[in-house]
Amino acid sequence: HRHLLGAPAGRPPSHPAPDRRAQKMPMDSGCLAPSSKARQWLSVVMSGVAVFTMGGLCFGFDSIYPILYSGGAFLDYCPAEQAEQCAARPIETRQTKCCDDQLSAFVKLTSVSLFGADGVAVVYGELIDRAGPRWCMSIALVLAWLGLGLVSFNASLGGAQRDWMWNVAFPLIGNAGPGIFMSVLSFGEVYPHLGPTITPLAASMFDGSAFVFLLWKVLFQTLHVPLSLIASFWLVLAVCLGCLTWSLLLSRSQTERMRAEHAQQAEHEKSTELQSAVETAGNTDTFAEAPHVPLWYSEGDSLIRLFSRTDTVLLLLFMCIANLNQSFYIETFADQARETLPLQQAEEIVEVFDIIFPILSIATTPLAIFLVTRYNHREHIYMGVVCGLSCLFGVTQAFPSRAAQYMAALFFGPARTLQWYVQPLASLSSRRPSSPFHRTKPPSNPHTPTHAFTTHQSHQNRTLYERMRRSLEHWFPRKHAPPAGALHPPHPHPALTRSSA
Repeated sequence: HRHLLGAPAGRPPSHPAPDRRAQKMPMDSGCLAPSSKARQWLSVVMSGVAVFTMGGLCFGFDSIYPILYSGGAFLDYCPAEQAEQCAARPIETRQTKCCDDQLSAFVKLTSVSLFGADGVAVVYGELIDRAGPRWCMSIALVLAWLGLGLVSFNASLGGAQRDWMWNVAFPLIGNAGPGIFMSVLSFGEVYPHLGPTITPLAASMFDGSAFVFLLWKVLFQTLHVPLSLIASFWLVLAVCLGCLTWSLLLSRSQTERMRAEHAQQAEHEKSTELQSAVETAGNTDTFAEAPHVPLWYSEGDSLIRLFSRTDTVLLLLFMCIANLNQSFYIETFADQARETLPLQQAEEIVEVFDIIFPILSIATTPLAIFLVTRYNHREHIYMGVVCGLSCLFGVTQAFPSRAAQYMAALFFGPARTLQWYVQPLASLSSRRPSSPFHRTKPPSNPHTPTHAFTTHQSHQNRTLYERMRRSLEHWFPRKHAPPAGALHPPHPHPALTRSSA
């Protein structure tokens, strides 16, 4: 950009040349500057490793049920005589439920943990906007470490285990996951050219971390490693990886400075693209006739009006029902399969689900990015795919046959991943105004929970959508792309109007 670096010879510069030393100054005092290649790619690696290690562990809750059953978790919920008989069973047969009340206790524990893994994202979104990613990561790491520590300590008590510790430990792990996931997404904001890699990687690892409890199950059943030792090792690993990831994140002041620089650069690039388009277009009719995306709101709409709109209510109802159905499936499908199918077939289905769920979740992420980006202003197409797949999962889940249960296990991962990517579509600028949601600095007045939710939707989801768009354009470039700014000019540039022409 010549007008920033200095005008050509014979012309006076329109802007002073920037200070070269200021450009080379790192944003922090670490041993690696943010501009170094080593730090950039280390951030990419740690964004995936940290989320896999501590992000969505509770999505693999079914894999840890046999370990907890064999240790006598919630056995006190059964009648005394029945509990004694279950405790006297061999270790191989103790890995299933003893009574329905014990199963209900596990279902409640899983429900609370999975709800935290979804609902607490609102709080983390507000925390990132107010305090920066380091504070968000700090709180999430403390919760994850406390949860893993309680699991290890309670398992080491043997027959003296305390049920309340399980009720505290696993929700802590579940509540920590979204904070870690959202914190590492800030790497894509620091290094925009790596956003096409960081965002899909972190999103894939969030569901892929269901492998963790499956790994615990393999160590427990195959190598006979006690749960206390497994959890202790994972705690040490989480501490080391968490501290390394935390050191790579920016502080609040560094984040604000980085966002200001990126905003200034974006304004400059937009102005340059528009000026280039004016010079090459030849006439103004090309831009005057550009397709216009209709708005779903008026400028004076309040938050209550936006939230009470039919499409918003239907979207929230769909997400709530689908999430409840998926959580219920994770919690109960293994026991339901054992009740309705022969034991051998049921165990095969459980093993297939434990393996195929994280794999298909990871594999579906590129498809979700492709659909969201290609149909960003025809969201009914994407919603049709999501609703159709969710209905297929629900129907196959209801039939007590081997083939139907296999199909449900296969549909679960893609249905959940595609459903998660509905959120960026819900925050499109054509559906929600940016003024009530977006802010660059924390206001003086405290936010209500609703305002906190909308702030999180704006900053996190719109940023995620932009990264998904860049990701697709990076890996699958269009051969005949239209000029930048020609498709959806939100406000025509003065140079493009007839009066200025």
